[in-house]
Formats: sequence, structure tokens, C-alpha cells
Amino acid sequence: MQSQSTEGDREYEIVVWGATGFTGKLVADYIAKEYGDQLKWAVAGRDFERLKKVVDDLLVKYPTRLKSIPIITADSGNLQSLIAMTARTQVIITTVGPFAKYGTDLISACVKTKTHYTDITGEADWVKGMISQFHDQAQKDGTYIVNCCGMDCIPSDINTLLVTQHVKQKYGKECTQVKGYHSFKGPAGLSGGTAASIVNAFDSGTARGMRKPFFLNSNPNKRASDFEKDQVLPFFDPDIKRWTKLSPFALCDNRIVRRSQELLQPTDKAYGELFQYNETEQASSLIGAIIWTLSILLFMFLLSITFTRRLLHKHVLPASGQGPKEEDRAKVTYQYKVIAKLANPSGKEPKSVTAIMKCGEPGYTETSKMLTESAICILKERNQFVLKGGVLTPAACMGENLVKRLSAKGFIFAFQD
Repeated sequence: MQSQSTEGDREYEIVVWGATGFTGKLVADYIAKEYGDQLKWAVAGRDFERLKKVVDDLLVKYPTRLKSIPIITADSGNLQSLIAMTARTQVIITTVGPFAKYGTDLISACVKTKTHYTDITGEADWVKGMISQFHDQAQKDGTYIVNCCGMDCIPSDINTLLVTQHVKQKYGKECTQVKGYHSFKGPAGLSGGTAASIVNAFDSGTARGMRKPFFLNSNPNKRASDFEKDQVLPFFDPDIKRWTKLSPFALCDNRIVRRSQELLQPTDKAYGELFQYNETEQASSLIGAIIWTLSILLFMFLLSITFTRRLLHKHVLPASGQGPKEEDRAKVTYQYKVIAKLANPSGKEPKSVTAIMKCGEPGYTETSKMLTESAICILKERNQFVLKGGVLTPAACMGENLVKRLSAKGFIFAFQD
């Protein structure tokens, strides 16, 4: 078995697994455009001809950036082929979902070959299983297995880290209640992979367990405060003076942020014992929030019934490889705002501090950037990380190193005291 190599010892620095899928193509395009031949990278998947089409298109699109892109074929259902692939690279980027179906053997291969790993899953139930199966060994070996490196859950996870550290450094205080607010402008859309992951969560019956607020923590049955319970109904939020609505991202985001808090508590990045987190989504109006809530609840109800779930997947939801068009994604802007309340503020100190992240379409365009930069951050900067391996969250693993990388790629991070 191959042990973890120092930088440059393996054939590749990064391999993109699933490069023929909707998000996988965006990742390959981003690496080609931003890094070209500066990285030793390859694309990988099951179908050589489809991979070759992706490569040929990129070589035509970026003729001055690339001379060639190696192709690796492997089978997600064959562990030995995954071991052979992961042994050739320092970091694996994967976009192949549903991760509960196709991700476990890949992580097993990465742990066996001591290969670092990043994904874009939002499947908290599956992440729970990966923590149970692989965290201890990955931690022992110094292997970084980092889930949720896209829209789920970097905006929430990284901004919470930033605001807690800002308050600690500037005011010497802990944060108490920290609340996040998603805000989107422009047309929304799903990819086939996202749709398949949602359907699979209901097929497997694991969606129920994810309702526990501390599902990913060492004590998943910890009692949640009223503040920490997932929002379902419309709520007028006095802190932003606007109506808010159920956020579909909160089911994973909330649990990832709470795991980050637990992972970082023994370090100098600790959020503090008073820390509580929740998130929501801004609504245009009360009527808009009500319509949205009823639509989401109806959708969830239909997904809970096998017959209607099959109909939705076959006739309504996007198929594998499909996703929002580039021209539609270009119209979308996104802001994630987190408001953190200070513990026992003095007369001269603010009662709360706001951290803001802004970017373009977060679900796919910016997710491809977040995922890639997470992988490159592990590749090049892991000796600076606070934690030395394990099945980790983005904040607990890459932390502020990732913020610097994303800032250099057009993401905006700011504080309002």
C-alpha cells in the first residue's frame, strides 16, 4: 500500500473524479482556465470516450493554457480500481453523487492510500457514516477527508468561523447566538446530481435522522435550545427587520457548523461554550414566505411517497448531466450574512457583529470554485492547518486559509461592527 507522499512524489497533484457530470465539467473548466498546466492534474471517470470529449473541448477552449489533460478510468463499484486511481494523486476532487451511493468506497480508497479528499455533498446522513467509519484512521494518518466543500456548506461554515474569530480578536469576547441569512437574486435551478441525492435520501429513509440538530456531533441527542431548532414556518426577524423562510440548506449547514464548533473547541480557534447557531433564508414578503413554505412542504410530502417520488424523478426533476444553463447562472447573485451577538458587551462595544460573503451563482458556478480551491488549499497549505487529519468540515480543516484563496478569486468577505 502506498503511504502519503510529499508534494510532487505522486504522479498527479489533483484528480477530478466525475469530470463528465454537470458540476464535474465546471470543475475541470475552472482548473483549466485558472491553473492550466501549473497543476499536475487529470480527469477521471468510468467512460473513456466521454472523458475524452471533455478533454478535447477544454484543449480547444484554452489552447494557450493546456498542452494535454491525462485521463484515468475507474469504476465506482470496484474498490480496487478506486484504490489504484487514488494512489496516483495527492488529492481527489469528487462531484459524483448521490454520495451515499457512490462516495463510500472512494473515501475508503482514499483512507487506504492516504490520499486527501474533497466533495460537494449535502447529505448529512452519509457524512455521519463517514465520520463513524473513517475519522479515526484518517486522523491517525494525517489524511484530510473534507465533505461539503460547495454551496453546502462553505458560506455558512466559513463565515461563522470568521465572525467568531473577529469578535474574539477585536473585542476579546465569545459569540452567543449566531444566525445566518441566505439571500439569492436571479433564476434558481437544480442539477441532475442534486436531484438524485435528494431522491436517494428519501429512498434510503435516512432523511428522518438528519432532523436532530446535533446529528453530526459526538452527542447527537444533545438537547437543542429554541434558537437552535430548524425554522419551518415564516418568521419576522427583528435583527434584519424582514420576513424569513425555511432554508433547504439549513438541514445540512446547521449540523456542519455545529460539528465545526465541536472540532475546533480544543484549539485556539474555539467558538466558545456559549456559541449557538442557526440559519434561515430572507423572503421578499410574508406572502412570498408562505408560498415558499407551502411549496417546500408539498414537495417534501410528495417525495415521502414512493409512487410520487418516482414520478417526480422521472418526469419533473432534471436528469443526470443536466443543470442550469450558463446564461441563467450568470444572472444570479448571492449573499450570505451572519449576525453574531456578543456575550456581555460593554457600553462601548456593539451588541452584534455582521459578517458578509458575496459571490455569483453559488449552487454550481461558485461551487466549482469553492471545491477546487478547497482541494488546492489542502494540496499546498496543509502544513498550516490547525487540525492534522480526519473526516472534517471546511472551517475545521482549511479555515481562514481558504478565505484568502476565495478572496483572490472574486469572493467578497466583509465585517460590519
